[in-house]
Amino acid sequence: MPSRPPLNLPLRRPTPADYAGITMALDDWWGRHQVPGILSRLWFEHFAGTSWIAHALDGALAGYLVGFVSPGHPADFVIVSVAVAPGLRRHGVGRRLHEGAAADALEHGAARLVEPAWPGDPVAIAFLRAAGFVPEDLPGTRRLYGVPAYPDQEWGREDRAIFVRELAAED
Repeated sequence: MPSRPPLNLPLRRPTPADYAGITMALDDWWGRHQVPGILSRLWFEHFAGTSWIAHALDGALAGYLVGFVSPGHPADFVIVSVAVAPGLRRHGVGRRLHEGAAADALEHGAARLVEPAWPGDPVAIAFLRAAGFVPEDLPGTRRLYGVPAYPDQEWGREDRAIFVRELAAED
């Protein structure tokens, strides 16, 4: 596959008004209705200061990332949800969103990014590994789809691998 030039799209903070457009885009990007279990409007009301949206040059939604510094584990910046438009994947949009999250994490005193992923999603797993994340391999995990993951972590039926990226001051 030929390499694609990275897109250095500007990022902005989300607002509650962005919620409807993002939910419609996600259903289209994933080909099924997913949002109620994944993303709530409250994220855009309460965590906008540590979340990001990217738009393509034509104004279309390119991607988003919702994250926050964990109140219970202040060294952790948790990425709750992130997605990139299918036609813009492998153009640096996801990496750009994660760079914004890393800057927010450091600004708020966090030392690492923490991001859950479904262990059976090879695209997400490959992206996270390429972006410097490693899966937690702690007690309670077991190999699912070749990745250390927590069985039934979400809603008592969804497996999740927890990926972690340590941050350095130059991030």
